[in-house]
Amino acid sequence: MTGGADAVLAIDTAGPEIGVAVARRGGPPLVWTERVGRGADAVLLPAIARMLDQLEGDGLRLSGVAVSVGPGAFTGLRVGLSAALGVAVALRVPVYAEGSLSARARLYAKRPMLVLMDARKQRFYGRWFGPEGALGPPADRPLADWLAHDDAPAVVVGEGALVAYESLVSAGWTIPENAGQVPVVALAEAALAGKMSGADPAQVRLRYVRPPDAKKPTHLFKPPVAGQPKSRNGG
Repeated sequence: MTGGADAVLAIDTAGPEIGVAVARRGGPPLVWTERVGRGADAVLLPAIARMLDQLEGDGLRLSGVAVSVGPGAFTGLRVGLSAALGVAVALRVPVYAEGSLSARARLYAKRPMLVLMDARKQRFYGRWFGPEGALGPPADRPLADWLAHDDAPAVVVGEGALVAYESLVSAGWTIPENAGQVPVVALAEAALAGKMSGADPAQVRLRYVRPPDAKKPTHLFKPPVAGQPKSRNGG
């Protein structure tokens, strides 16, 4: 990011609360968040369009798009990345991709810190962060495994901290009041300040810690071969 950048759009759809923000030079950030179940694209795309319209009206140039690329909700991540790539390609700007857990760590200065996101099935995506940055790669583990870390108890943030709130508090962990905050403003501001590396949209991919729950069907319909009689069940 060059020093002359006007604004950066950021998108995060890794959790149940999604968000869009624009960090811009010479003014406060634009922010939109909403908690959604299904159909994230129906609310995400209009929010992005509104912010781009406002930037254009203010005479500012979008210089990049930041986006959380996982781990997190499989469908939500795909919607968010598709939207980010669409804007980046259309406006010919770079993409600033960051892991969902690292993005949330940007919201807090106190370390050591654990960032958790709900991975369902009584498991949590998580990553530890120390004063110098991440301590190891993201992982998918049961809550008990995260609580057994050498630095526990510590500060824990992310949507997963709210899901496991009672267990964490009873074990002596510190959960900030805004632990589940969507990190779109922090993402946008970091990219605008040149603290992230931009990439060509064609090179950006989602980062999964485990494969999606959806499986390809193992029994596919096969049309009958010409001249071969159909079975009685129509197969």
